[in-house]
Amino acid sequence: MLSKGWSCMFNFKKGCKVPFPEKIFEEYEKTEYGYIANVSVEKTIDVLKDFVRMQDDLVFFFLELPTNLNDEPKKNKVTNFHKDIYYMDGLTKEESFSFLDSVGELLANDGLCKFGFGSQGNNDEIMVGKYNVITISCQKNNTYENLFYKNNIKQTENLVIAWDTFSEESPGVSEKIELNGKDVYSIIDDFKDWGIYFAERRIDE
Repeated sequence: MLSKGWSCMFNFKKGCKVPFPEKIFEEYEKTEYGYIANVSVEKTIDVLKDFVRMQDDLVFFFLELPTNLNDEPKKNKVTNFHKDIYYMDGLTKEESFSFLDSVGELLANDGLCKFGFGSQGNNDEIMVGKYNVITISCQKNNTYENLFYKNNIKQTENLVIAWDTFSEESPGVSEKIELNGKDVYSIIDDFKDWGIYFAERRIDE
C-alpha cells in the first residue's frame, strides 16, 4: 500500500510505447553503484534539476543520439548501429536550468535519445534513458534518497522496468518526436554557441 502523498499515476514519454504499462510503477531501487528508477515523464526535469542543485561543482551535460543512417560505416551492409555522444562542459546551475527550461520537454519526451548531467567534481552522474528509466551513478549509495523522496518516488526492492515486460511477441517501441518544429538533433545546432560538441561514436549495444 502506498503511503499518504505517494502518487500511483505513471505517464510514459510521448516517444515510447510499452505493451503492458499497467505493470510499471513509479519507484526506485538501490543498486551496487547507485540507483535505478521509473520516473513519470512530468517529473523528469524536476528530478534532473534536483540532482544539479545537489552538486557543489560545475556540471556537464551529455546527449546520446542514434547515428544518422547516412553516417553509419558501410561495407556491403550495416552490421552494427552506432550512437553519437555530445557534451557541454562547465555549466553552472543557472545555465543548466536555463537549458532544461528551453529543451527539457523535448528531451524528456523523445523516445530515442539518452541524456543527463554529471558533476565535474565527484563524478556522480544522472542519466535519463529509454522508457522512463533514470539511473544515478554515485560514490556514496545513500546520497540521493532525499531526491526521490522530494519527488514522491517510493523505494522498492524489486523494481520492474519496461524491458522486463518485453517479449518477441510484445516488444517496446521508441521513436523520435518533434515539438514546435524541433527534434533532438536540432539541439546540436541550436546550442553550438553554448559549446556543445561531438565527443565520440560508439557501437550501440
